Amino acid sequence: MPSKITFRVYPSASTTVAGIADEAAARAAEATRRKARANIKAAGRVHTGAMGDNMTVHKVDGGSSPRYKVTPGGDGYAKYQEFGTRAHGPVRAKRLVFQIRGKGPVIFAKWVRGVTPAHFMRDAVQAVKASDYAR
Repeated sequence: MPSKITFRVYPSASTTVAGIADEAAARAAEATRRKARANIKAAGRVHTGAMGDNMTVHKVDGGSSPRYKVTPGGDGYAKYQEFGTRAHGPVRAKRLVFQIRGKGPVIFAKWVRGVTPAHFMRDAVQAVKASDYAR
């Protein structure tokens, strides 16, 4: 769950506090990224390491409070690892035809089991503590 911090200050001190709040939010976002990478490795979802290595932290513009977005890189593969997939089969053909990781024997299957969810991002966000905001 994202944390929400509210500051009430005098206008003369607002620029200093805004800088401190922005730095704190950036530190928490970076801590979330590190925890998500560790969760990916702990879940055993590492083949090449690209999903964890391509994670980025972006500052989101707009709004009065500093916001950062932690996104796994790649082509959306992380979504299937995070939320999982259900069992599925072919729509028009009689069999699914594929090779595991593009190598090895060709597999013809009526159904595949799907992927169990790893929830590495959810767990990383829930693991953020107040100390992650501090210097």
